[in-house]
Amino acid sequence: MNQSDKIKVVKKLGGWERMAIFSGVILSVPLFTLLGTAVYALVTDRPDAHMGVLLTIISILVLWAIVWGTLWIVSAFREENGEENDNMDSSAADMLATLQEENTRLKKQLAELTKGK
Repeated sequence: MNQSDKIKVVKKLGGWERMAIFSGVILSVPLFTLLGTAVYALVTDRPDAHMGVLLTIISILVLWAIVWGTLWIVSAFREENGEENDNMDSSAADMLATLQEENTRLKKQLAELTKGK
């Protein structure tokens, strides 16, 4: 698999950002279920139910702090690689302009040669 195929797959699937958010959502579902159970225990006046609510809320906050930290790190890597890609894009744009000028010159030369016949 060459580099352009890898880039196409990453663009198709969404990359690391989508994976971090997807993981956060998937891991949040059982935590919110646990929170619902803890709130139910609090409503039914179970002993130490408030501790379950508190621990579940802390767990959810820690999970999403990890997810946002991961997104922050991934975006930093993406920006770092993006600067290199911008340099490559500008050199590719320069090369494209040069090739278009050469193409125009060759078309004029071909037109002159065909007029002469």
